[in-house]
Amino acid sequence: MALSEEAKRRFATYLNETEPSNVSLADTSIFDFVAWALVHERAALADPFPYESAMSARDFKASKIFYVQTIIAVARPLIDAYERALQTRREEQIA
Repeated sequence: MALSEEAKRRFATYLNETEPSNVSLADTSIFDFVAWALVHERAALADPFPYESAMSARDFKASKIFYVQTIIAVARPLIDAYERALQTRREEQIA
């Protein structure tokens, strides 16, 4: 899947702002990118592996690459599960 120019720009900004080995949840910039994609370009989260080459080119540690790929890969299923849970709750309240 080809990323839009905006998605590429935003991911590049993330790469420039993060430490190549930091896998701390306190580094929230990957979540900012994912949140943007969830709202504006969900297709950018369809496959986490295209991001690997960009991170590898910047000498990101393998643990950081895996961390980022995991966050991107679980974002859509997590939001989908959340939305299903909300829908179930709404249906239960109506019944």
